[in-house]
Amino acid sequence: MGGKCSRGGERRPLGFPGFSALCCCQIKSREETPLGFCDIKARRNNSCFGREDPAYLDMAYFPDNDLHMAACAGDLPFMRLYFTLGKYEVNHRDRENRNAMHFACFYGHLELVIYLWRRGCEINVCDNHNITPLMKAVQSWEDEIVCFLLEHHANLHIKDSRGNTALHYAVYGGNSAMAARLLEYGADIEERTKDNLTPLLLALKENRLKMAQFLVRMEASVHAVDSQRRNSLMYAVRCDCPVMVNLILQQGADINLKDLFGWTALRYAIEGDRDVRTILLEYEYNLIQRLRERNQEFQSSEDSSIRPINEVDAEVTSSMAIEKVIELQDPLTTSETSVKKIQTCRSAESELEVISLEDEISGKETINNPQQQCCKF
Repeated sequence: MGGKCSRGGERRPLGFPGFSALCCCQIKSREETPLGFCDIKARRNNSCFGREDPAYLDMAYFPDNDLHMAACAGDLPFMRLYFTLGKYEVNHRDRENRNAMHFACFYGHLELVIYLWRRGCEINVCDNHNITPLMKAVQSWEDEIVCFLLEHHANLHIKDSRGNTALHYAVYGGNSAMAARLLEYGADIEERTKDNLTPLLLALKENRLKMAQFLVRMEASVHAVDSQRRNSLMYAVRCDCPVMVNLILQQGADINLKDLFGWTALRYAIEGDRDVRTILLEYEYNLIQRLRERNQEFQSSEDSSIRPINEVDAEVTSSMAIEKVIELQDPLTTSETSVKKIQTCRSAESELEVISLEDEISGKETINNPQQQCCKF
């Protein structure tokens, strides 16, 4: 572990902008464009689901002092000797602000983790990159150590310098059992990184398709979008995995959602020459057919609602309709009926005028001969 050629001798910190970091920045800026997002095909196994090592996490974890070297080796007698001699404190930190618990968790020494905890070693301590011992245990797939830390109140919600929680570390590793354990203890399934990625979006971006399937079944939101407004369906199209595309569509993902560049999932599938474009085209066709059927049902329901109330109204309306049809068909009959209507109207008006005149005459007679009326009384 020592020497000039080892990484422990001239070790660059994780945040150092070396060649790999510059390459990652170029890939990231390229992914932000639509064509870059399409062109970068996700790595896949033949079965479409597979386990792969995390791409960006630095698995090399080297100490820089004797205490942490003993923690890496799991050498409990040496640890006790250092503490009894007073050479190191239990919470001694190295140059990167790590304590012995970080190394014991990462290298999977459960007995040493229990010993350090009993001596008062901090569980939720953060290093220079804000990484906790729980994150290192999750990264190394140390299930027993993770359970021990969670039972002794390890903080699940601490984020590292990139915004990753312990659940995001489980997603990077593709460990569904570890993710289930963290969710059982209250991990937030919708927590976001600095790139605005939820665990589901991160799983699809890193091609952790088994993990993505597990998160969807655990009711992770398929409607979440990243900083470019790309949803889980677009990332599933990028992976070109029919299983995930069908699963996300079944959960109601919006196929017509547009990202900041105005691209939909279907356009990404077509421009990126993905095989899943046939699934999206068929889904969109069925969606249009269902909308047409609903419109037809709505129109038929409106037509059926405009009906006569009872049989009498039906007879009246039918007779009036027949008369109108006859009038339209025979103009002579229409003229005769109109003349008859005019004559009847005039006769009725003349009768009303005669009645009104008789009333006026009788009224005048009563006014002129008031004595006759008094005699009658």
